[in-house]
Amino acid sequence: MRSAERTTVVAEAERVLRQNWRQGECDGTPYSYTEPSPHRYPWQWYWDSCFAAIVWRRTDPAKARAELESLLAAQRPDGFIGHTIFWHRPVSLLRLAFYNVASRTSPQTGTIQPPLLAWAWRIAVGDPAEEPRIGAQMDWLAANRDLEGDGLLWILQPDESGLDASPRFEPVWGWRSNGRLGFPLLVQRNRRLGFDARRVRERGHPVLCEALVNTMWSLSLQALGRPSATPALVERLWDERRGLFIDEAQPGGARSIRRYWRGPTWVNSAWMVWLGMRRLGYEAEAQRLADNLIATVAREGLREYYDPRTGKGLGAKDFAWSALIAEMADPNYERP
Repeated sequence: MRSAERTTVVAEAERVLRQNWRQGECDGTPYSYTEPSPHRYPWQWYWDSCFAAIVWRRTDPAKARAELESLLAAQRPDGFIGHTIFWHRPVSLLRLAFYNVASRTSPQTGTIQPPLLAWAWRIAVGDPAEEPRIGAQMDWLAANRDLEGDGLLWILQPDESGLDASPRFEPVWGWRSNGRLGFPLLVQRNRRLGFDARRVRERGHPVLCEALVNTMWSLSLQALGRPSATPALVERLWDERRGLFIDEAQPGGARSIRRYWRGPTWVNSAWMVWLGMRRLGYEAEAQRLADNLIATVAREGLREYYDPRTGKGLGAKDFAWSALIAEMADPNYERP
């Protein structure tokens, strides 16, 4: 049964990636990317593309490279790459209040996602140091989001973390957090401030030094051959007594903690935990995590997320980053 489930989820991952693949041209610039989910998420999302490229490398390395190069094709001259890129049509009026754009005609959002590109390029393509545009993005992040000069990045909205509506952000942004009624007001305020983290903090509004963003930042720094931010991350956010990383908000230095996650299971999060467990030698625990998730995906398909108690698939269907299940189902895959 386990073997059949593994075969099923690998085939389903490949099917969804092929189905969700989009190609075209925008103002003379060619693009190729994997839609996160047909109809529900039609544009190119930054870290979704990084995860998709990691899986694409298994069967079509050219698509893996094209996916990441499309992110670079959207890069501004100063090195910035946005959270979402609107290649073939602008953000809809319905979503405008919730999307971090200067105007409806903006080609991309003015906010970031966890900076995964250099690490994903290392896994899926090759040495990111050979692509100067990746270094330029890292330089922009260091110049604009390292607000304390210690090498760590700060975010100005919960969705920049990739965790969106996690309850961990409610002590910082309160009723303006993602998924709460006031979130459009947070977007509107940050839009007025040009999505500039320094301006946001100078006006007395919260910014956050968040653990996941800085973990991804450290992985990308190392992939690029630059010094890791891990020592600074441990120094600033690690709480030895609790055995947890605790995010820090500024101004004021407030710390917030929620020990238990009351939300869904995401395949990308599980994949990263699985990687860490294997590298630390917890092979049996990693295998148990993988087996349970493989069984869930074989039954429910590639969904946006899953109920952590029942395994019921929730959110968008045919969700591309859930194709990472193929990495757990067939970890020793080698392309012919």
